Amino acid sequence: MEEIVIQIIAEIQQSKVECDVVPTHVLYYKDLLPKVRARVLVAIENLLSSGKLTMVNTINDTAYDLGD
Repeated sequence: MEEIVIQIIAEIQQSKVECDVVPTHVLYYKDLLPKVRARVLVAIENLLSSGKLTMVNTINDTAYDLGD
């Protein structure tokens, strides 16, 4: 997981350099969390498609369960 976080931070910083955005540091809520969330959602969709994970909507949230 650490490698993924480092990769995402590097991508964000590179994008900021290319767009001449300063400072180039990565903000947790604005920059990092949306990217991490997007990658997690892709992984969840892949796991759902392969049947390794099931999804249930609850009253307040969405729940996941490992396939048996």
